[in-house]
Amino acid sequence: MAQDLNWIQLHAAMARELAGQTVTKDDAVNFAHTFVEKHGIKLPSEKFAQNVGFGWYDRSNSDNMKRPKFARKADRGKHLILPESEWEVGPNARGESLPSRSIERSGSPSRRAAISSDTSSFPFDDRDEILRLARLYWTLIRADEAREERAFEQELPNARQRRFLTKPLFVRLARWKSVRQTPKYESNDEATIRELTARAFDATDERDAIEALTVLHGVALRTATAILHWMCPNVYPIIDFRVVGALGKPEPSSYEDINFYLAIAKEVRSLARRHGLDLRTIDRALWAWQKLQR
Repeated sequence: MAQDLNWIQLHAAMARELAGQTVTKDDAVNFAHTFVEKHGIKLPSEKFAQNVGFGWYDRSNSDNMKRPKFARKADRGKHLILPESEWEVGPNARGESLPSRSIERSGSPSRRAAISSDTSSFPFDDRDEILRLARLYWTLIRADEAREERAFEQELPNARQRRFLTKPLFVRLARWKSVRQTPKYESNDEATIRELTARAFDATDERDAIEALTVLHGVALRTATAILHWMCPNVYPIIDFRVVGALGKPEPSSYEDINFYLAIAKEVRSLARRHGLDLRTIDRALWAWQKLQR
């Protein structure tokens, strides 16, 4: 039972990362091996290790009614990997309509327990577990979100050199945090975005940096911290309900309380320093831990 569940979880994680792409059988097998190695995943059985990736996207084998249909056939022996909202589940599927997002990692038995709903607190003192959660983050977000985050990692160094954001990059960073305010983000003109993001870059005080960005239409404090996190990744942690929950703090009466943010930021920076990790790694770990709670 546990092996079947892990099998399904691994297939689901791979499907999330490949969503929207068309693959051949060889593509799927190669990707599966790379995925397992990249995330340090403990495979559920020796048989699976030998056959990882083969037919995982197709429901043509004997367990085809026990797991979701992750793809549909395209032309010339290819399959289109579907987004999660379009997965189909057979009548013999066990448990919930969609599989759990938790995946075990490799390691000794004492170290490889999967994150589950009964995990009582974030592993503040366990650097290895924090790193595992940060790796797990990539299996919990959509493929398009992962691509955008990787793109930010490539593009932001240039923005840091010129000390301002262009309008297209500003809008993408703001949407990465919250898409709801997109029309308001778009209503800001290029000159204003450059002026205010330059002011935020040059600010020597956290309050001044946040206040500069919140002048922009659609940007509240949480979105401002996400933008600043990418602008100055060694300085500004992100605040949202996932970070607050993972830290074991009650939610504030208002997320616009800058003093609450400053206290949370101090705690996140302290956690990063304690383990010699960057703020992006800590944010991914906090996000992943809270995401996996029931």
